[in-house]
Amino acid sequence: MIFTRILRNYLLKIGNSFYARIAKNFAQSERFISTPGPLSIGNNLVADKICEGEFFIFGNTVQLEDKVIWDHSLKNIENYEDLHGFTWLDDLAARGDNAAIEIAQKWIFSWIEKYGSGSGSGWTPNLTGRRLIRLVHHEEIILHELSEKKISIYFRFIYKQANFLSKRFHKTHEINMNFEAIVGLIYCGLYVEGFESFITVATEYLSRECRDKIDEDGGILSRNPEELLEIFTYLVWVAHGLHDADWTPSQAHIEAINRIAPTLRHLRHTNGSLCRFNGSRGKYSGELDRYLFLSGNKKKTTKILKMGYARLEGGRTSIIQDVGSLPELFQSNLAHASVLGFELTHGRQPLIVNCGSGENFGRDWRKAGRATQSHSTFCIKGHSSAKLTRSLSYNSKLTEFLSQGPTEVVTNKSKVTGGTELTVSHNRRCIRFNIK
Repeated sequence: MIFTRILRNYLLKIGNSFYARIAKNFAQSERFISTPGPLSIGNNLVADKICEGEFFIFGNTVQLEDKVIWDHSLKNIENYEDLHGFTWLDDLAARGDNAAIEIAQKWIFSWIEKYGSGSGSGWTPNLTGRRLIRLVHHEEIILHELSEKKISIYFRFIYKQANFLSKRFHKTHEINMNFEAIVGLIYCGLYVEGFESFITVATEYLSRECRDKIDEDGGILSRNPEELLEIFTYLVWVAHGLHDADWTPSQAHIEAINRIAPTLRHLRHTNGSLCRFNGSRGKYSGELDRYLFLSGNKKKTTKILKMGYARLEGGRTSIIQDVGSLPELFQSNLAHASVLGFELTHGRQPLIVNCGSGENFGRDWRKAGRATQSHSTFCIKGHSSAKLTRSLSYNSKLTEFLSQGPTEVVTNKSKVTGGTELTVSHNRRCIRFNIK
């Protein structure tokens, strides 16, 4: 099994590299058919630090000085490949002044010069889709006061990526989420002249992904609330983009949005933030509300359980508790040993919380954040309720998965005088809540 996985990933990398190098960069037009606007806006505080010469990434601070990020040695930084997805553009766009625009342009054209021919770790379907989405969202600041020569380079770069993605968007492992690559190709069809024919095939793949990766209850196998919101965001973006271009989203696409929306409301505290379980950092309060509104779905679930999480709400107080089983092994690379962990929020104030993901602070903090001790639950003799096991992931990296966790989780909800009682247990541990 391990050998098959290594071989498959080797062939995927060879294929990606080949198609990245031969992808045509002939631009049919040096303008977009239309643009969706800056939908993905990040954190202006991150942009402030970049403009001051510091870039914080996965527990490492890179002193930029007068260099662009690609001039620094990054290979010793965990998950440095994510930089090639250009999500830092969201942060620079949030600041949006001349200093941020200048840095965005420098980083983009430096990337094109260094990796634009098809080299580097950024030429994967998902990273290319993520990058294309940002290059379309933020075209206004990217093209700000650019020379005609650089505008031509920018659009040739767009076309090369679009051609690469049209050949490789479906070439990811079946267990991985493929939404970014598919949405990137749909963006090409909606906004880049010459790729309209790909809308049909890409929306068919999107329908398949919605059916295969989002269950009937609106959840995903990883049980990561933040990942579910990211998928939801992509689906809402595409639905609005298709409507604006007089295309009709598929039934599976719309049904997926309508299944996910009540689940996200279930995972949202009374202060609007997501719960901090299984890789989630508890952010997105405003963004979550925004995309729930844009989805057009106003439904709330009447179920006590969604995606393995129980929720109780009384007045302005909410409790969300992990009462689910561990995700499947290869979906658990970000999962937490958090079974029976809970969070309590009153009004806008979180009173009892989990630590959430420590990924932004590096490998050691990420590992610590996954332990039972980092969650609001009982911990016996400092031991986690599941074991971290190192194994090769589907991208041929050593990754720590969760195993040997609780084998039985029992949840009982009952009405009591003046309120609701929730009793949850796994094996020999038990927690009881009573909320009025």
